[in-house]
Amino acid sequence: MKNHQPLFITALAVVTAMSVMLGAPSAPIEAAQHTPVRIAADDKASEGAARALQYLNEVRSKTGVPSLQVDNLLSKAANHHAAYLKTNSLTGHSEESGLPEFTGEGLSDRVKIAGFNTLNKGIWEDIAYGDIVPEHAIAQLIDAPLHRTSLIYPAMTLFGFGYNNHASVVNMASAGIAKAPVVYPYDGQTGVGIGFYGNENPNPLEGFGIAKSGYIISYVGDMASPNDVAASITDSSGHAVDFFKLKQSSVAWHLIPKEELQYNETYTVTVERKTWSFTTAQDKQTLEQQQTSWREMAKAEKEAEKQKELELERQKIMNSQDAPPRQFDETDVGIRINGKYVDVEPRAKVINGKTFIPLRGVFEKLGASVSWSPPPSGAISSTGESVPVTSLGYVRIMKDAKMVKLSIGENYATVGYKSVKLEDAPFILDDATYVPLRLAAEALGAEISWDATTMTASIIMLDQ
Repeated sequence: MKNHQPLFITALAVVTAMSVMLGAPSAPIEAAQHTPVRIAADDKASEGAARALQYLNEVRSKTGVPSLQVDNLLSKAANHHAAYLKTNSLTGHSEESGLPEFTGEGLSDRVKIAGFNTLNKGIWEDIAYGDIVPEHAIAQLIDAPLHRTSLIYPAMTLFGFGYNNHASVVNMASAGIAKAPVVYPYDGQTGVGIGFYGNENPNPLEGFGIAKSGYIISYVGDMASPNDVAASITDSSGHAVDFFKLKQSSVAWHLIPKEELQYNETYTVTVERKTWSFTTAQDKQTLEQQQTSWREMAKAEKEAEKQKELELERQKIMNSQDAPPRQFDETDVGIRINGKYVDVEPRAKVINGKTFIPLRGVFEKLGASVSWSPPPSGAISSTGESVPVTSLGYVRIMKDAKMVKLSIGENYATVGYKSVKLEDAPFILDDATYVPLRLAAEALGAEISWDATTMTASIIMLDQ
């Protein structure tokens, strides 16, 4: 195996572009007198921090380092910075005064403004981007070696987390130094990826002139010395794996295999006097399944959050409905949309126990478009009963991606691409087209209710 010239990432690079570390101790200090703070936070933010921390602590436990405790002041600062990044469509660790959601130029400013005591503590920040769940954010940061360092750093004690559909921000605090190093992938780990593809800023591969490498191995802890370390990587057959060495400030060494690792292979790593092994994923499909699982989880949670918001909006409408403005009857049915009565001309009617509404008067107020193909000729009857017409047409009602097609005088409708049988056909009365309220509205996603005492049809139509 070749002798590898190590490359160094300086503390300056760490501060400006990757994970911010302010006041990181270079010698042992006493633990800071800071008790984790619990303050009021919205349910989603608190749940997100708890889930991210649980995932991270599970990883830390397997690496053999102590669990972190959530600190809501760190979470407060993290949520503020996540909001700043989303509102301004930005990335990075700094903020610019004058922009919306600004709280502090640098990490130290932001955590102090949130009320966190930074005395004798190193403060770190990592950020993952995208509309992802908290667990996936931590997993992405762990797969990024220069960000991984802070997440598994043995002397880390406190954890804060803030996220939205643009950025997931992790703020952490350490007290003291890590006397015993920790490694990742950890000893006995399975399902490890085979490669690293430069998706980190700063990119640890840039100094070596390569675009991809094998999965990067980290040896993390405070190291006063070394400008180099003795290290080796071998596969299960004892063949040596060629690699580069990268030193990250004084807190980590990273071993960067020059080629992608093999699937379903066990590798043994030695750094100084520490030796351990890990096994890569069985195949490409196994790795892709985890990514698919993360995406499906994010999609399901997004839909659940959307439904929760819609239900809150629905309850708000139900609790603030208008009183009837006048006495309604079968020839003048009251129409209430999202709690508010609306006037429609001609009036909605009850015929044979079914509510029919004038086509344009109601659906256009629901934000739907109405079109004829072809335009009708003649009338069906003055009483609403179906009779032949000289040119039978149909009505298309559309809202967003939903469509209902109703044929005049016919007892069927097309909802989307499905044919639906109707008890009552649409008809033309006194030059106005009437359609059955319930089928047409519900097909567009509206909720319909009938109040016989006030002769009112209530429609709740929420933005989907």
